[in-house]
Amino acid sequence: MKYMFTKSEFNRLTLREKANYTFGRGRLLLRRHAKYYTVGLFYVDNFFAEVWYDLRTNDIINIVSFNDGKSLDVYADYINLDKLY
Repeated sequence: MKYMFTKSEFNRLTLREKANYTFGRGRLLLRRHAKYYTVGLFYVDNFFAEVWYDLRTNDIINIVSFNDGKSLDVYADYINLDKLY
């Protein structure tokens, strides 16, 4: 089995490393749009990661990891998180 990062270890990676890890290990749950961005919500190991993609520049500008329920509130109407565990 491949090594699994904790959320803290993941946060110390570079943006490129986070992207590679998220796309390689994560499961895309859904995409949403926010102004000039597409935000992909991924489930990665034991945490969630939002990949922020700038539609104007065609670049990933940020990857935010979290595992608290409050950060998932924006997705509450769209996904059933019980099926992840």
